[in-house]
Amino acid sequence: MATNSPAAGEDFAPALERSLDFFKALAHAQRLRIVGLLAERPAVVEEIASALALTPATVSHHLRILRQAGLLHVKSDQQYRLYGLEERRLREASRELLRLDNLRAGAGPFPEDLFARKVLDTFLKRGRLVAIPAQRKKREVILDWLAAQFAPGRAYPEAEVNALLTRFHPDYCFWRRELVMGRRLERERGVYRRREAAPARRSG
Repeated sequence: MATNSPAAGEDFAPALERSLDFFKALAHAQRLRIVGLLAERPAVVEEIASALALTPATVSHHLRILRQAGLLHVKSDQQYRLYGLEERRLREASRELLRLDNLRAGAGPFPEDLFARKVLDTFLKRGRLVAIPAQRKKREVILDWLAAQFAPGRAYPEAEVNALLTRFHPDYCFWRRELVMGRRLERERGVYRRREAAPARRSG
């Protein structure tokens, strides 16, 4: 669990706005048809209007929206304005906006993630724990974070576990015991391993 994640609403709005601009531009049958036409070759407003049986004013309106989304370019050809499709931008935008991590960024975190960030911001300073949370729910957040410092599948002798935990808090015995009792680490014959999945966090 990282401590440098953005606070609620800090970085999600730009990603969401980019997604909305892109999808709004294409969420219209006539604009999709215009994109399809311009995928064949650049064209002027009158050509597009004739092909789609629309008025030039309607076509100009749709072209403006597509341009604002960065999906079209325009150049002057004598007395005409020639519209062309920004194919590279279309590919890049669709690839970027449909990536799962970008969609997650646009949505923002779940409330429990916001709670976890607040706890980490409070109890972690410069990578060290400044106190042991009295509230169990907050302590569970710290335990999740500490468990993430252990590589999955790797065997840790007890001395190495102690040394790792001491980097974050002087009471390594307390945190080692909590990690084992909380089923985040398993211990067998003095060797510790991180469990594959942390248990569900308890409320209260």
